[in-house]
Amino acid sequence: MRAFLFHLAGNVEHCSVASLLYRAVTHYSLREHKISYHEFAKDLKVESPDELRMQLTLSDAKRRNLQQDLYEARYELRQARERLKSLGVEG
Repeated sequence: MRAFLFHLAGNVEHCSVASLLYRAVTHYSLREHKISYHEFAKDLKVESPDELRMQLTLSDAKRRNLQQDLYEARYELRQARERLKSLGVEG
């Protein structure tokens, strides 16, 4: 994600996350959609770079939660298979 944002934003040295996101979305919206940032952000239902950052943070947190759930389910499945194997049942 970070590499994608830097690619969209162009050459940046030091800037805040909000300004980097604003610049990335501005470049993307102009290049890909030929519309202004505000039109693009309106389509995304966000009003500011901070809201965009918040949406990205929330989606990243949801993805991490789903990954954690997947890892826990795989662990439980592995434990259940080992338990069955120790009882002599083939699974």
